[in-house]
Amino acid sequence: PRPADPAALADLLRTYAKAGASEFHLYHAGLASPERLTALTQALHQST
Repeated sequence: PRPADPAALADLLRTYAKAGASEFHLYHAGLASPERLTALTQALHQST
């Protein structure tokens, strides 16, 4: 799995966006730990 690192996740999302992705679907986020949910939230805010 990807690290629960907001900066690394934001970089990954930006890479996908540069490659043409216009949407992100985060499947199984309900199974993520609180730390990972926080990291995903921060990454989404950083990537926009």
